[in-house]
Amino acid sequence: MSAQAQPLLEVRDLRTYLHLRSGVVRAVDGASFTIQRGEALGLVGESGSGKSMTCLSIMRIEPRPAAVIGGGQILLDGENLLDKSLAEMRHVRGGRIGMILQDPLNSLNPVLTIGDQLLEALRLSYPNSDKADLRRQAAEALDRVGIPNAEARLQSYPFEFSGGMCQRVAAAIAMVRSPDLLIADEPTTALDVTSQAKFLGLLDELRRERGMSLLLVTHDLGIVAETCDRVAVMYGGRVVETGPTREILSQPRHPYTQALLRAVPHLDGPRMERLFQIAGEPPSIRAPQVGCAYAPRCDFAKDRCRTEAPPTLRYAGGESVACWMHAPECAPAAAVPAPARSKP
Repeated sequence: MSAQAQPLLEVRDLRTYLHLRSGVVRAVDGASFTIQRGEALGLVGESGSGKSMTCLSIMRIEPRPAAVIGGGQILLDGENLLDKSLAEMRHVRGGRIGMILQDPLNSLNPVLTIGDQLLEALRLSYPNSDKADLRRQAAEALDRVGIPNAEARLQSYPFEFSGGMCQRVAAAIAMVRSPDLLIADEPTTALDVTSQAKFLGLLDELRRERGMSLLLVTHDLGIVAETCDRVAVMYGGRVVETGPTREILSQPRHPYTQALLRAVPHLDGPRMERLFQIAGEPPSIRAPQVGCAYAPRCDFAKDRCRTEAPPTLRYAGGESVACWMHAPECAPAAAVPAPARSKP
């Protein structure tokens, strides 16, 4: 793909804050990344780094009134979604961007049949179609995600499906209107390993079949390695490193990304070796960030890291990193050594 091609989605300096009685929580505090057409981007990071709130902000379903998007841009084909009214966003959700939430049992309405929930989504795109035609499309959507006897299962309720089947139903609802972008927020959390593999394989197959882009939120770097074209690493509400999956997993530049990879267990390593853990705690998202958010946990941190926010440096291969160790005035003398290639 041409380097000059306009990305399908571009998030610029996004800031989403929660205004609570106890103070302001800076859930997303200047996140930036892009997704090209047909591309799968993995968004990774520890719990509390702002991944889910970023996704909710893109869909404009952040938990109001507490959550307020206080800055930045969310550009879909060059149009800023933050300039659209909530009525206009109804046509973007599902039509342009679909989303699979973490827990399918909570995202599906327990008092409506699966068919009713699919028909509700279809009516937004085809308001003049008759019910029989919409039911046929709904059954086809279930069949595409591997639900057996799809026509009859339209009459079923969510509690009549297993967790894995509910996740497939959620995927069918998210993709029934053929969106340009699918956001999957940790879609395999509630699934066993076998169901995870089947669902991710299905997701990848449907994405390639439709030429759809994918934003996959996950903690599992193994899933990223198998599924995603590029990776964005998030920490403290900001994206600290991005790049092609192969490059990020083999030669990470940011100390946090390096630590995440070191924490992945390896089957071919010593059986009695103690697993690596990142020292310290994630940053408080209640206080304004001063300097690099990762500095208190970083083995390479200098005084400047604690007082000045690092610039985001971009490389010819598409990688970017926000770290003083790689700034021109610091490199190469203080450059962070990349670890040996590893398989997550």
